Amino acid sequence: MAAGDRNAATLKADRAHRDPLATLAPSVIGFGLVPGTPEEARAHVQLRIRAYVGLFAVLWTVMFFAQPLVRAAAAPELLRNASAPLVTWTHVGVAASLVLAWLLLKYKKVSLRGLDVMDAAVTKLQVFGLAAMLYIGGEPKFRTELVVILALTNLLAGRAALVPCTAARTAVFGFGSLVPQAIATYLVYTTRPVPEGFPTPIGLTAFMVVWGSIAALLSTAITRIIYGLERKVKEAKQLGQYTLESQLGSGGMGMVYLARHALLRRPTAVKLLPADKAGKDAVKRFEREVQLTSQLTHPNVVAIYDYGRTPDGVFYYAMEYLEGVDLERLVKDQGCLPAARVRHIVRQTADALAEAHSIKLIHRDIKPANIVVLSRGRQHDYVKVLDFGLVKELRPDNNAPSLSNVATLIGTPLYISPESITDPKKVDHRSDIYALGAVAYYLLTGTTVVKGRGLVEVCAWHMYEKPEPPSKRLGKPVPASLETLILKCLEKDPAKRPQSAAEIVEALDLATDIPAWTAADAEIAWQTAQNGEAGRDKAAGQEHDATSAVRERDTPIPASRAMPVDLENR
Repeated sequence: MAAGDRNAATLKADRAHRDPLATLAPSVIGFGLVPGTPEEARAHVQLRIRAYVGLFAVLWTVMFFAQPLVRAAAAPELLRNASAPLVTWTHVGVAASLVLAWLLLKYKKVSLRGLDVMDAAVTKLQVFGLAAMLYIGGEPKFRTELVVILALTNLLAGRAALVPCTAARTAVFGFGSLVPQAIATYLVYTTRPVPEGFPTPIGLTAFMVVWGSIAALLSTAITRIIYGLERKVKEAKQLGQYTLESQLGSGGMGMVYLARHALLRRPTAVKLLPADKAGKDAVKRFEREVQLTSQLTHPNVVAIYDYGRTPDGVFYYAMEYLEGVDLERLVKDQGCLPAARVRHIVRQTADALAEAHSIKLIHRDIKPANIVVLSRGRQHDYVKVLDFGLVKELRPDNNAPSLSNVATLIGTPLYISPESITDPKKVDHRSDIYALGAVAYYLLTGTTVVKGRGLVEVCAWHMYEKPEPPSKRLGKPVPASLETLILKCLEKDPAKRPQSAAEIVEALDLATDIPAWTAADAEIAWQTAQNGEAGRDKAAGQEHDATSAVRERDTPIPASRAMPVDLENR
């Protein structure tokens, strides 16, 4: 292949990558470059052309019945015109053709090229229909060409507002439609008696052309404005290959959106740092967050897919989109979990933290809302650890920006370690272990380990109060090995806690007094939850009482919900 051919092929491929529709509608008189996949663009164009055809099918039908009434009231002799039947049949033919075109567009998938032809065909059909009716039934003394100008103006303006296309295409259609009207007008005034005092046929034809040109220019302007606004709105939702669909959350360090990859078609969560917040330090923090998080490859950690910056200065990164339920919601809906399930969830969380700690990263915000359980294929109660936005590197580059101010309180008060309050500079991976112990306590008892109403009381409890054993809080026995491990994680002195997350994993594996949480147990829990949720929704619909429906939730877990990265209080 010659170098020129290769360059042309590369350019074409690049255009297709940036905008898949570019290869389907390359012409300036095409539908334009509609953002999205080719199929989405095709479906959008078909929907809009169907609306255009449907609207004018209705208008032609209404005018078919209204026109005789208007003629009878204004000029009864027109009804006795020998050409009236031909005008009527022309009118019927156009209206029927539009109805058939609408039915085709409604019930059949039409290719983009087919839509191109259909748009041109239905527009030309109406243009030539108007010209034929003007020539067949035109009467100079009634200035019937003025009615045609009005109809043509409505046709061009309606099409411009409904059909997404380039301004050039609308201009070609608009000015092209003047030719048959001008010819028909000239023939009417040269073949039929013209009242005395009327301008010459050429003058009347020029009058038609001038007003028709104004209609064509107006329709071109409408297309340019509407098409331009549509492009801006859609491009604002485009981040490279990702299309933003809905906002999932927001906070001081950015916003998270549900997005979709143009080619892979998978749902994705995209976190944005808007340009108005993209100061030098904020950008460095944002970059460090994604760089550190992307180092983690553990299956129980939310995965990072991509990172980039838009031409208008918006930084973003794409991550795994999770449909599940966080532990905070799980416990609020169900109450305390059985010990077997607590071990299953805590073990996966500890294993994920073990990988982070092994590469000298600490999470610093372990809490129930940042741990999600999923149902994926045959795997149920599958854990994902979220939100490494406060992650700290224990061996940072001296020139790297700190991800947080060490003089401030980091984490969620109910789950922070005592050293996070007394000396944040000394926080290490054992703070995550303390927080994990508090999460396990919450899962097992259905209540937080901390007792306190305000921030000062909560912090004082973390520093000085001894945790109440879970068995005492519950008023019933719990497996001794699990209770011992939880209380050990909640020791005030980091040296008395398990010294690694891997140690927690090992302790849970060796605990023989905790029943196993099998795949069958998890599957039954999820199926029961789904059936229970469906039953409650039906009951709520019958009773029209959403409040009582919420109160009656008693299933093992709620139905799956989409979980973005938690950005609350960031």
